[in-house]
Amino acid sequence: MVAKNLKAVPRAAKEIQVVVRSKSTDTDQYWTSWIWDEAKPLWLVICNYPSNNSPWYLDVTKMLIIDHVMEADGGGVIVGNLFSRPISKPTDVNLARVASPEALQELADIAKIAKYIVNGTGSLTAKSKVAQSQMKALIGKLTKAKLNDRVCTLVNGKNYRGAHPLSLQGLRWFYKVDGKVSDRLA
Repeated sequence: MVAKNLKAVPRAAKEIQVVVRSKSTDTDQYWTSWIWDEAKPLWLVICNYPSNNSPWYLDVTKMLIIDHVMEADGGGVIVGNLFSRPISKPTDVNLARVASPEALQELADIAKIAKYIVNGTGSLTAKSKVAQSQMKALIGKLTKAKLNDRVCTLVNGKNYRGAHPLSLQGLRWFYKVDGKVSDRLA
């Protein structure tokens, strides 16, 4: 039945095949990737924590990230989680409960295939000591792997403070690298 419906799509429609992969356990969701063109740059966008336990679930945040990377002519995106388990309230107590060294190592390992590593955690790392510590540990792992030159922070276009992709819905993305802000990644 699906094949019949696909035949009805006009010939001018562009067909894109997307390969979806995920790294998770029964309790932890580390990252999910969507790759549509291996010849183009791959992005790793670090967000806070998964919205639910299903790695395949496309929430608004993931859709915004995929859309932005496609518009930026990327070949795919990995959405990684600074904390690998979903939580309802991001208090330091809850974040400490879901922080794991394994999650950071998974992100550092998958980062090796990404051209751009975008910190998209927004204000969480500024407001939470646990999130700040987790991000510092991740940056340490990326530096040890000699990937720190690929790292930038997603910021808003008004005050250049850290932004989460969801807070930039419908807005241009800006990136901060070594104190300099640009709307493009080099």
